[in-house]
Amino acid sequence: MNPERNDDNRKNYSKTIAMAGMGFLLIATAFALSFGNSGPQLVNAQQQGGNATSAQSTFTASGPITATIQQQGGGGGGNQTGAAMNATTSGGQEPPYILGGNWNINVQSGNVTDFGAHFIMVHSDGTGYHTHDITGLKIGNNTITWIPGTQLMINGSSDIDVNGTTMWTGVETNLTFAQNATVMTMMLSPEDTDNHFQGQPIYGIVSQATGENGTMILQPPQGGPAQTQGGGGGNQTAGGGNQTGGGPLGALTKPFQDLFGGGGQ
Repeated sequence: MNPERNDDNRKNYSKTIAMAGMGFLLIATAFALSFGNSGPQLVNAQQQGGNATSAQSTFTASGPITATIQQQGGGGGGNQTGAAMNATTSGGQEPPYILGGNWNINVQSGNVTDFGAHFIMVHSDGTGYHTHDITGLKIGNNTITWIPGTQLMINGSSDIDVNGTTMWTGVETNLTFAQNATVMTMMLSPEDTDNHFQGQPIYGIVSQATGENGTMILQPPQGGPAQTQGGGGGNQTAGGGNQTGGGPLGALTKPFQDLFGGGGQ
């Protein structure tokens, strides 16, 4: 038996064991880093998605009102509330109404403590200009809980003013907040309002929605389109991967590659 050959075999065996041990160490480290980084990434995703992490029975929300209402039935809707709205007709179908204003809601422990919708309503040809104030939303003995990621519906009654004078009281009022919390839809009973709104929804955009202790129910978009459509933000992420030569594992795998490379020589 050749002693030198046995010595070489022992050296190769030791080197193989050493490389295997280093490989196991690198793999274990990579897994540790991956799991360590997953927490902040999930938190960021929740924050960017705009949803709170728990049900909210105390919250505030507000935004602009923007909608149109198409007159139906030969234009009678514009005159049904009389001269208070200063609407005019020409015998045919009137042009649509344009609505613009703002809304807000405040809920404390499931109870509506404040609600208001204030907007101007005018025909697209400039006629029929008047204002509406919708206030005093009452929901009876019901309570409200906003569960993120689900549609929120609030049913109650409210009072409606026209040009600062109360025109309708106890109007059946239904509010719906979209599943992603970005749109508020208000439906007012045609029977309770002389069909003034033609049974059509009044839309509001949710520009902010905040839960208890400042929890963000809706996170407004940050920055401009350039940051989300091939802008600097996206390139920085790609650049980060290139700087490390293969992402976060690049620095770990380089010694392993050098070791195998050295062995091959």
